[in-house]
Amino acid sequence: MLAEAVFKEVLSMSFLKPFIHVDSASIGPSIGPGLHDPRVMWAAQKAGLTLSRRNIRPFDETADIVNYDLVLTMDHFDYEEVGFRMD
Repeated sequence: MLAEAVFKEVLSMSFLKPFIHVDSASIGPSIGPGLHDPRVMWAAQKAGLTLSRRNIRPFDETADIVNYDLVLTMDHFDYEEVGFRMD
């Protein structure tokens, strides 16, 4: 969610905004419907960012890899979790 908010903020200042769709998904367990990790909320508030979606959707490996041109992960643990092979 935080990465989505950052990307959308940067994109809002670009002529490419109408051509790029930014989305986010969670690979970990949810802390509850409509809830965000308090660390994410704190970081977003400190950066002046708005978290746009309250319901966090789970990452769908098959659909997301097919439907998106680029899939980013936060670290190598998440990278392995979404099914990519590390060299």
